[in-house]
Amino acid sequence: MSDLETEQKPSRPIWILAAVGALAWFVPDLVGGGDVLTQRALEGRGLLAVLPLILLLRLALGPDFERASSALLLLGLAMSLLALVNLGSQYMLALFRHRFLFLLAAVVAVEPVLLASAPSGLESFAAMVLVAQGVAAAGMLVLCVRIRTSAARPEDPGPGLSPTAVASGLQE
Repeated sequence: MSDLETEQKPSRPIWILAAVGALAWFVPDLVGGGDVLTQRALEGRGLLAVLPLILLLRLALGPDFERASSALLLLGLAMSLLALVNLGSQYMLALFRHRFLFLLAAVVAVEPVLLASAPSGLESFAAMVLVAQGVAAAGMLVLCVRIRTSAARPEDPGPGLSPTAVASGLQE
């Protein structure tokens, strides 16, 4: 590297910092002028790494972000639980088990009723979504663990096959 290249690298972060500072000076509401999430992150009570995400959401969503910001954590947790349900479903399908569909059908039938009966407000709605996804994830976890433990027990291999041949996938 030449001396010119090493001198130019430090100036790039300075320009980015200056641009963010100017944005905060001229449009303080856009970068979190006093809202709860930003203040918690800056005071050390939240993750400092969420600040760029908050800024990105504010740029993308505008003022609507402010009204829904209190429900984001609950909805994020609910979507994480939904991902676990999806993972469990894929596991069960890979084992050619289909009884988990009864659990999913029950969740699909009950969740709209729960959400319709939720008290008004984004936080209560997000809490109901979290409860529904938590029940679904817990049920799927129980089913997956039961399948795993039943698969661990050796079954009767049938005539002409020894237990070691079944375990290794070979026939005698």
